Amino acid sequence: MMLDRPVGATKAARSLTNSTALEPGNRETLRNEDLLRLYKDDALGATRTMAERNRKQPTVARRHALAEMCSDSADRMTADDKVGALGLYLDSASLTAGPALAAVRQSGESVDSTLYDYCASRVARLIRDGSQSRLTSIVAPGILKKWRLNLAGGPRDVDPRDYDLVVPAAWLKSKGIKWEHIVQDGFGSAMVGHRSATSERQKADPMMPDGGRGFPLNASFRFSGDSVTFVLQDLMSASDATVDGRTVPLEADFSAAVAFTYYERTKTVSKIAALLRPGEYDDMIGMYSFEPFKEDRIPLILVHGLMSTAEGWLPFVNLLLADPVVREKYQIFLFNYPTGNPIAANAADLRASLEKFTKDNDPKHRNPKMRKMVILGESTRKNHQLPRSQGGFGGFFLSAFQLSAFQLYPKPLFPRPPVRPNGCFRDLPPKANS
Repeated sequence: MMLDRPVGATKAARSLTNSTALEPGNRETLRNEDLLRLYKDDALGATRTMAERNRKQPTVARRHALAEMCSDSADRMTADDKVGALGLYLDSASLTAGPALAAVRQSGESVDSTLYDYCASRVARLIRDGSQSRLTSIVAPGILKKWRLNLAGGPRDVDPRDYDLVVPAAWLKSKGIKWEHIVQDGFGSAMVGHRSATSERQKADPMMPDGGRGFPLNASFRFSGDSVTFVLQDLMSASDATVDGRTVPLEADFSAAVAFTYYERTKTVSKIAALLRPGEYDDMIGMYSFEPFKEDRIPLILVHGLMSTAEGWLPFVNLLLADPVVREKYQIFLFNYPTGNPIAANAADLRASLEKFTKDNDPKHRNPKMRKMVILGESTRKNHQLPRSQGGFGGFFLSAFQLSAFQLYPKPLFPRPPVRPNGCFRDLPPKANS
């Protein structure tokens, strides 16, 4: 669910990000500066006056008030003057960037970090919803400076226009999922990007879920004179960054990204129906991933058990993605199937999916990460007829299927699956003696 206000924000945070009312402390500052009435009649005029006073005699109170005045004025301009709004958001962010960075190691929220994060999230959305041309530099006049806004292009950085939606994680609320909401405190604004599962994308990436994919992102700025670089970082690659010469953690919300994967889901799978009427859910059979295949990660494939679906793994996936070591070394895949099918059929489907996965991504068997492929099975591990070993992730000690190198290479990955004419099976392998 997408909201128009942050979830669980404090009263102070709601006031600072509400363009219709000033935060009480900043309102008192305007009253003391005799600018409150002018601000109601001519917000930009009052903002320019406050900017000039803060330039001549800066104080913390004036800076806080000016930062909110710039942000609120930008909110009111986004519909008619997006470039002008960009300039004002950058004004506000420039006033709060230093204190927001200094506050990273302190607990609790501050006026500076709240406004800085809000401006970063708004700029991300303006760039995403603005021109679709691939311009990497924008001139955005503000009250404080005429800004030249550039987009970061490093290996960890992404373009907001590569997503169909880019929203602040605090504006998302998950329903129907019972798990611990895992966030990482840090610098910048926690965002979520969403890519819809179009036919073109699914053709290029068959493991994209029908509901699309959610990506954990972080938005921040790097100021240098009148030049500013907007950084939107993919947190699946790294959840920290170097800012002003020091490495700091970035604010992140991995739970929101996992939940947002199901934002555009068109079909809800009933666990009981998939058990009793499996034929209605044959289209759910297959492997799905939370991000495009990465050849430098070890595949970790999760297989659900009886009267369950791949979604049953979401609380566990949520915990795994909170671990930076798991994000760095593993890539998570889910195998989904209707549990009402015969055990041999489900085993055949799993083997066929794994065979196709290896053929598509490592046809010459040269990727050492694929040799370390791990499968975790729930409750029906014996049904899939794969070797078993013990392994643990994120504090869990689970029975795991470890595919050994001699099975994967250089011989065919798995025996040919049985034929399935009209939903029936033939040539099934004989049942092993127990």
